[in-house]
This record gives sequence, C-alpha cells and structure tokens, in this order.
Amino acid sequence: MSHRKTKPKNKPPLSNPFNTSPTSPSSLHLTSFHPHKPLYAVATTAVGQNVLRIFDARPGVAEPRCEVRLKKGEEIICLAWTGGDKKRKRRQSIGEDGLVCGLKSGRIYVIEPASGDIVRKVEGHAASVNGWFTDEERAWSCGGDGKVKCWDSRIGNCVA
Repeated sequence: MSHRKTKPKNKPPLSNPFNTSPTSPSSLHLTSFHPHKPLYAVATTAVGQNVLRIFDARPGVAEPRCEVRLKKGEEIICLAWTGGDKKRKRRQSIGEDGLVCGLKSGRIYVIEPASGDIVRKVEGHAASVNGWFTDEERAWSCGGDGKVKCWDSRIGNCVA
C-alpha cells in the first residue's frame, strides 16, 4: 500500500510575516519569553514612539502588565530576562528577575516587570548593545563596538 502526499490547500506564502511591504515595515521589533515565568516582552513602535510592553502569558489571560515608553530616538536592540530561577538564593542588583534592554545608543536599561519601572540605567558600550547573558555573580554584554563587557551582577559595575 502506498501513501501519497498531498499538498496543503491553505499553504501560506513563503515570505517574512513581519514585513508587509518594503515601504511599510512591521512595528514589531523584538520579542522574548521569560524562561521560568509566564511573562512575554514585546518591543514595538507605536505612533512613531518606541514602546516596550510586558504581557502576562498565562493561558487564557494574555493581558498587558505594563508599558514603558522610551524617549525619542531610543531603540531597543536586545531583550534578555534575568533571574527567575528558584534555585538562586542571592539577590542580584542588576536585574533580579527583571528584563534587560540593550539600546542602540549603547545604554542598558533594567526593567522591573511588575511595574514597568526602569530600575537601573547602565552605560558601557559606544555602540548598540546586541546581547546580554547573566549568571549568579556576573553578567556579560556584547556591543556593536566590538567589545564584550563583564559586569558584577551584585553591584552593577563593569569589571572588564
């Protein structure tokens, strides 16, 4: 007995779903799910202003928790969640269970997800912050300036 494969009738086109046309790019820039909690962050452009929204991602809820409106010209390049691991016992001052936003300007914002408050602003790169990683004692950022910076997570200072 042979099985024939049939083509799906409602196959979507093979194009980027976030770009509707070359002249009208999507307002969605970045998204990130929290690794341990039902939280979801979205960086968008709304009415010409860059906005970060954090959503409650529990099934059946999907409601916005908070919104952070960035200053004119500020653009988020990277999103990374920190904390949230129940095994950790030490409190981190740079993003304890927060959202780290790397900006095009080289600045780093740490957002408290319950309130949407920017709890820390860190300067460290001469160009965009393209990535962020945190462990128990240190954090690392990489930038468009070609540098990788190491941060002391407890006090938020650059150590290398």
